[in-house]
Amino acid sequence: MVDILKNKFLVSLKKGSKIYLSLSLVFLSIALYFFTTYWHFTPENFGYSLVSPEITASDSFLYAKPITLIVIFAFLFYAFLLEFLFDFFKVIRKEIKFLLSVLSFVLMFLYLFELFWQSVYWSSRAAVINATSNSNYDSLTFPSTGLFGSKYPANIVYINKIDLLFFSLAAYTLYFLLRVNIATKNS
Repeated sequence: MVDILKNKFLVSLKKGSKIYLSLSLVFLSIALYFFTTYWHFTPENFGYSLVSPEITASDSFLYAKPITLIVIFAFLFYAFLLEFLFDFFKVIRKEIKFLLSVLSFVLMFLYLFELFWQSVYWSSRAAVINATSNSNYDSLTFPSTGLFGSKYPANIVYINKIDLLFFSLAAYTLYFLLRVNIATKNS
């Protein structure tokens, strides 16, 4: 079984899917560049260093926060990596693909709930702060999330973007597995 997977996988490399691997590595490098450039630990507001600065293109109306660019390039890395592995997924048993589809749907459901909950929480905190002071909404935090074992308050915008990334990865995985199933039936 391993030899069959290995041979089919190597055949897919010869068909020109190396461009997908190359692009995925480029996108990963860009995401890591933004992370390493802008990340610094702030215990009073975990993730704020990726939310507070804004990156602007010179003489342009386009700007983004580092966390937004990290999320975009991390998603592109994942999508192109899956495309590189397309032929590999075609030879995986359908039961495993079904299990991956169900897992992707469950993750989509969980992260969609988190996104809704965080949006309501952020809106209510912003309304209270707007009524009492003139503060920056990007600096709002959850009291203590336990994020990755952290005991520090996490930035709401940071957590929201990370959850959006995981929701998008799960949704794309579901779409990808559907395409793989269609391609497997047609071949």
